[in-house]
Amino acid sequence: RARNLHKAAKQVVTEFAGKFPRSRIELQTLCGVGRSTAAAIAAFCFDARETILDGNVKRVLCRLLALDGDIANKKFEEELWCIADALLPQDAADMPAYIQGLMDMGATVCKRSKPVCSVCPMNDICLARAQDRITELPRKKTAVMVKNLSLFWLVLRNRDGAVFLHKRPAKGIWGGLWCVPCVDSLAALYKLATQFGLTAEDLSEGAEISHRLTHRQLCIVPFAAQIGGQPIKSSEVTGEWVLPDNLAAYGIPKPLHDYLNAVQSSLF
Repeated sequence: RARNLHKAAKQVVTEFAGKFPRSRIELQTLCGVGRSTAAAIAAFCFDARETILDGNVKRVLCRLLALDGDIANKKFEEELWCIADALLPQDAADMPAYIQGLMDMGATVCKRSKPVCSVCPMNDICLARAQDRITELPRKKTAVMVKNLSLFWLVLRNRDGAVFLHKRPAKGIWGGLWCVPCVDSLAALYKLATQFGLTAEDLSEGAEISHRLTHRQLCIVPFAAQIGGQPIKSSEVTGEWVLPDNLAAYGIPKPLHDYLNAVQSSLF
């Protein structure tokens, strides 16, 4: 998000002459800004008659109108966009209050579980309530297939207690973050260790770490070692030695942050 925000700021300067765009269409061209976010900015900041369609609003519409469809389906989502557009207030000055009220109702009243129908301002016209389908609607998303992925970390420290970090590629897991060298097989780990003058016997295997991403379950096995002043034997391995007190200045993945904190006394 920080990278997208930085890119979007550059776009405002280069593509819009430093003036923040006002229309939803122009806002959507900014890096990291989708249709719903662009509509919210336009409505809140510029009173534009634009609807949002986040998860809360989808739930409100599906229950209010008893709409039975898969909210992950593109065709059904387009139907929701059309309905949401048709419900917008005519007076543009009402837009900020309308959008905020819609968001708040979905977040605090028409909740996914245990909705508070008794205080809902639309409980007398809610079709899902009339049909006793509150818990049924909206239809739950189809479960996402989660893939298991094994990773191996090479956690190195030098005589000063610094940890070796390198910046990961922009694309892929933990894109652009700083991490210890990471590979997907034990054979690749041992080969990588030789670039630091280490053998398999020099590595100490740690406890497996489980970490869930949206579509992947990571199984991470850290291998730690201390090295002296020997130089790195390959130009393919690039990075920086970072002292423990300076780790906060580097963006590192959460599982690595937790791991380094847990083993701080033994590593440092």
